[in-house]
Amino acid sequence: MEARARKSKSVVFRVMLSYAGVALAFALVATWSVVAQRNAAREAEAMRSGYLPLALALRDAVASQDTFNSQLNHITTALNPADKQVWFDTALSLGRPGVFTTLRVTLRHAFIEGDVGLRQVGEEFLAETDRIEKFLEVDREQLSALFVVLAADDRERAEQLREELVTRGLQARRGLS
Repeated sequence: MEARARKSKSVVFRVMLSYAGVALAFALVATWSVVAQRNAAREAEAMRSGYLPLALALRDAVASQDTFNSQLNHITTALNPADKQVWFDTALSLGRPGVFTTLRVTLRHAFIEGDVGLRQVGEEFLAETDRIEKFLEVDREQLSALFVVLAADDRERAEQLREELVTRGLQARRGLS
């Protein structure tokens, strides 16, 4: 009888041990699931509030540069370049500064205000943005020279200046891309 009782206790002990193992495994899986869902929610929030606006700001910056270059492509054949000069003055005074300001704000939000590990990357992107904007500052002087040359009807020099501006614009576009 005593052997039977020991065997019964042994079976009960193994059943209880198995139950405890299953309960522990369930607790671990449930905990991992909660952690994984929190990480997924954090990543989704970063995408929604940081990276997506950044991608859109970069897209707008590239599109703005493409528009600028496309306007330059036709400047030497325009019947009245003075009309185009107003567009370029507006683009340089309002358009570009606005695009770069938006780009900086979204870079800060996506990288610098967020994860500490991404801060260095954000600083590098901001430095690159500043470099591109400084690179494009020369456009104002070259455009002024282009319109002076167009007014003097020097087509050869106008084509040369236009090519330089388009080349610079393509380099800036490549940097933004």
